[in-house]
Amino acid sequence: PVEFASFCAKLLPSVYCDHVFDPQCAAGNLLNQDFGWHTKKFGFEIDNRYRPGADFDDTNDGVLRVIGNCVTAWEIMDELFPDLRFQCQVANPPFSIGLKVGEQTIDSTEYTWQRIMGKAALGGDGYGYFIANSSTIEKLGIDKHERVYLYQKFPVGIFPNVNVAVGV
Repeated sequence: PVEFASFCAKLLPSVYCDHVFDPQCAAGNLLNQDFGWHTKKFGFEIDNRYRPGADFDDTNDGVLRVIGNCVTAWEIMDELFPDLRFQCQVANPPFSIGLKVGEQTIDSTEYTWQRIMGKAALGGDGYGYFIANSSTIEKLGIDKHERVYLYQKFPVGIFPNVNVAVGV
């Protein structure tokens, strides 16, 4: 929900960044916060309804979307821009979904966490937030990761029609 995205953005150490990335951006609720007029917003989205010119497209939202599978998009990004790092990343991977990576299927939360940490700005200059099922976050140890400076757990019902506790 937009209100939750706004709440999370206010927890960031700074919302004024050069660029922000969301690997599964959909309508862009996590990106369409007040990051500053100069902030470049990038995202991956598999849903063709969010491609430029589609019914859900809001050409004024300022989000540059790559429409396609996030696994493939990350592979292409790695090939074309191996040294690319993002100052700010926001993510809300689909809960309890497996992503096909090569011959194996990996939990979307685990895979997304690995990828955003691999693209985080070096030297502690990167920041962002990660929204997922709290039990998955805790099972994977994300809540105790050395770069996690704050972990918040929210009760069932914070997301409409989602029957799990959410961790950020």
